[in-house]
Amino acid sequence: ILSGQTLLICPLVLLDPAFDFFAEILPKSTIWAEPGSMNTWGMLVTIRCEGNLEAQEYNMFKDKSSTPWDTQKPLQSSNKAKFSIMYMTDVNAGRYHCNYHSPPGWSEDSDPLELDDFPLGPVTHRGIYRCYGSFDGTPYAWSSPSDPLHLSITYSKFQDYTVENLIHVDLTGLVLVVLGILLFEA
Repeated sequence: ILSGQTLLICPLVLLDPAFDFFAEILPKSTIWAEPGSMNTWGMLVTIRCEGNLEAQEYNMFKDKSSTPWDTQKPLQSSNKAKFSIMYMTDVNAGRYHCNYHSPPGWSEDSDPLELDDFPLGPVTHRGIYRCYGSFDGTPYAWSSPSDPLHLSITYSKFQDYTVENLIHVDLTGLVLVVLGILLFEA
């Protein structure tokens, strides 16, 4: 009797359309940013997501949200979608990932893309700088260093004019003293 019940259950499971053993496993989508993912403050940033040629829709997610930040159709005759940030600010900085939908279903999420912005200024110390990073789950495990960034100071609108101002005040005082002496003698 037990084996008869087992045989009866198996065909029912195989006929259930929600239980598809033969569903195609879609490849993970690929994500990247143009012109790049760092130092994009104030610039137009284009995030691209790539899927398969049957993709009908692409979703872009920001940070850990389960609601799409944006949804796009594939570019004409392409397996890619384009998401634009017209003017990059700290509001747009964050971790993005995308996925796509094609007839068999939804793809796996892409690897995360960290979109950073670094407003830099005023620079007061020239030198060679490198960046390091870590993930939230492993804050004590640091990445390899970035390529070196050489900073030099050529102009600063926040320059300290104290010395120049003191010289001007001293010269003005000297001119006034000389004029006073000339008027007194006349």
